[in-house]
Amino acid sequence: MTTRRWSLARLLRWRLLGAVALLWTVAAIVATVAVRYELTMVLDSALVSLAEQIPLETDAWNQRPLVASLPTVPQEEVMHVLVRNQQGAVLRQSGPTRSVPWPIDAPPGVQTINGWRVATRRTIDDRVIVQVGEPLNMRRQALAESTAALVLPLLALLPLATWLIDLLLRRSFRGVQQASEQLRARPEADISPLQVNDLPTEFEPMVASIGALVERLQGVVRAERAFAASSAHELRTPLAAARAQAQRLVAELPEGDAHERALALVRSLDRLSNTATKLLQLSRVESGIGLEREPVDLRQLATLVLDEFRHHADASHRLTVQLPAQPVVVQGDMDALGIAIRNLIENALKHAPQAQVQVRVEAPGRVIVSDNGPGVARATLATLSTPYSRGSARTDGTGLGLSIVARIAQQQHASLQLESPPPGMDHGFRATLSIGDAPT
Repeated sequence: MTTRRWSLARLLRWRLLGAVALLWTVAAIVATVAVRYELTMVLDSALVSLAEQIPLETDAWNQRPLVASLPTVPQEEVMHVLVRNQQGAVLRQSGPTRSVPWPIDAPPGVQTINGWRVATRRTIDDRVIVQVGEPLNMRRQALAESTAALVLPLLALLPLATWLIDLLLRRSFRGVQQASEQLRARPEADISPLQVNDLPTEFEPMVASIGALVERLQGVVRAERAFAASSAHELRTPLAAARAQAQRLVAELPEGDAHERALALVRSLDRLSNTATKLLQLSRVESGIGLEREPVDLRQLATLVLDEFRHHADASHRLTVQLPAQPVVVQGDMDALGIAIRNLIENALKHAPQAQVQVRVEAPGRVIVSDNGPGVARATLATLSTPYSRGSARTDGTGLGLSIVARIAQQQHASLQLESPPPGMDHGFRATLSIGDAPT
């Protein structure tokens, strides 16, 4: 079953935006209702005020011009003023000249009549009825314009609200981002507890639990490394003593089956001693020996490592060395790089017994160890840097040498390239350890 991945920041962003949009919608509805109510009150008051400006004279309506008594209504205005008698005859009117469907028996006050908003005023004896009206569609237009003037600025604030929410979320998750960056920047061997400032309180229990788990893991790893290192170290002395006794037995036994078994015992003890040495090296590498940084001269370091092999008769006549005239200085750990170079040379000598082995140091920071032996199959080449992998089952190697080199290269931010056969050759093997450019 695949677990669906989700983002807390994205979830909060959309929920906050949804809440803001909902509040905006409610605010827009409330604003529209309020504007409609206020606009209706204001316009109705205007109709009533205009109707009250017209005098209700009950005598001599036909003897004097009423037009002089009517308020002036411009032609472009939409208000219609209508004065009628109780029989419905139009005494005077202003505004649009078209007929209006206003009933003569409309009660006093303001009503909605046939698409008009009409204010009606009557004399006591109903001899004169004054009506002032305004089309409702004009009110709707005014309401739409007023609502737009109020709501559109709120709508324009939505992008600003989105930007502010993103900004606040980024600042709120800054501590989580710092924790993630710290974890990515850590060396692989660093399993110390995580220290993060400016972390939201909701994440503190989780970080504390992770820290406690890391501390327990750190204790287990330390115990495992200490056991491997102490075991390998403690084995070296009894193995050396056992090998000395086996060699003495070989010297004392006459030629025969017993002598051959004694020789086989010496070879087995050599392999066991070599395995203990590799395990000790691996323990040192896993403990973080390759995390240190200091100027290291690869030319001088290669010379020191090669001096160890000059005491072996088989290695001394098979090794050829090419060193530059000038120092090749890189940033790294001398012990870790020395272990890596030694393992590359041992690997070439062991897995190509009859071949010539060349060690070459090049600027800006490469150590190349190659041989003209049979090489390895391409399918095997990709697995040689994994622990306990050997190119040939017939060799006496432990399968740890190249994996130790690969681990050191990883800690030193270097690269290990294995080629078989090398370019331009039909057979052979070449390992290139590229440490980096010379420091400025």
